[in-house]
Amino acid sequence: MTARDFARLLIKLMGLFVMAMILVSLSYSLAHIPFELPHRPLSQILAFNFIPLFLALLIGWALFRSDRRIADAMLFARDRTDTPQPIEFRKVEEILLALLGIYLIAEGLISIIGVLGGAMGSGTTAFLLTNVIPGFAQILIGAFVFLSSRGLVVLRHKFVEFRTKVRNMGATE
Repeated sequence: MTARDFARLLIKLMGLFVMAMILVSLSYSLAHIPFELPHRPLSQILAFNFIPLFLALLIGWALFRSDRRIADAMLFARDRTDTPQPIEFRKVEEILLALLGIYLIAEGLISIIGVLGGAMGSGTTAFLLTNVIPGFAQILIGAFVFLSSRGLVVLRHKFVEFRTKVRNMGATE
């Protein structure tokens, strides 16, 4: 298995994970309909519960179906060789960090979509600000981790090398 294959497999798994979690959330939303129906119109319940879930399901589906594009465009942009090579530990770290970034972005989008669906019911600015800002922060952190995964791995290895040198200097004295 090449590093590209490993990345594609994990991106597909991330998409399946997001879709599975949305389907679980769908069961919760269906269970709440009878309790919400006396207090809200059905259109508002559907907008609040099911539109965000549908859009989040699309995010999971896009991850599942776009695994090749994501892996090739972002993780292997500089490496266009298709020759099978063993997976190096640094590449695995980079792939896992990139997937963490993808997960944070997807969760942030799902959070914002849910909040905007909920805003249809309350419509208050305070509700929007207190719930949308964390979603945007999660997206920004996810984008940073995703886009700088290679640099974060290099930085971590440089730190480990520096720490080892410092420890070795202390051991010789």
